Amino acid sequence: MGKSVKIHFDFDTAKSCEIYLESLDDWFRVTPFEFRSWTGKRRIMFFDEENKPLYQEYKGPVYYKDSNVKYKPKEKDSTKDRFVYLHDTKKPTVVRPGERRLVEQLKAEGKWEL
Repeated sequence: MGKSVKIHFDFDTAKSCEIYLESLDDWFRVTPFEFRSWTGKRRIMFFDEENKPLYQEYKGPVYYKDSNVKYKPKEKDSTKDRFVYLHDTKKPTVVRPGERRLVEQLKAEGKWEL
């Protein structure tokens, strides 16, 4: 499947990207696409002049998967370590003119949720 937008990276994609999975208590290497969409701990591994690994914690922005839209966590989501997807966001309901009557009827029946 093709992408319709060029993905922006705020870090060097040539370095090793790792995420921390608390349930397994370990770090795992992931692609830069997954790295930028992880809400938990992230770090970048690279080698120094003596070929020793160095780890740098990454505190950059989190983006929704496969998009350049920045993720803004809600209070209830702040404790979850997960990948974030744009299609998981709840879009506001827009009512067209003339449909207000239907909305009021559904609210009265208890079938209308926002």
